[in-house]
Amino acid sequence: MKSNCFHKVYMHNGKKTEIRYWGYYTKSFVDKEYKELVDSNKWSCIVVDDLTKKEFDKQIKEYIPDE
Repeated sequence: MKSNCFHKVYMHNGKKTEIRYWGYYTKSFVDKEYKELVDSNKWSCIVVDDLTKKEFDKQIKEYIPDE
């Protein structure tokens, strides 16, 4: 089982667009989360892009307070 997967998830429903970052997750967890998004019928479009660890860390850096 592949661990430490990194993704940028775009979700759109005609009125609203959200972007989420999923990182340090296993492939099975990502698959489960994706299935829950699809089953929710909240989004008309869901795109999951693969990221490298470096790309993921750069994106979430703004959400982590400096020490």
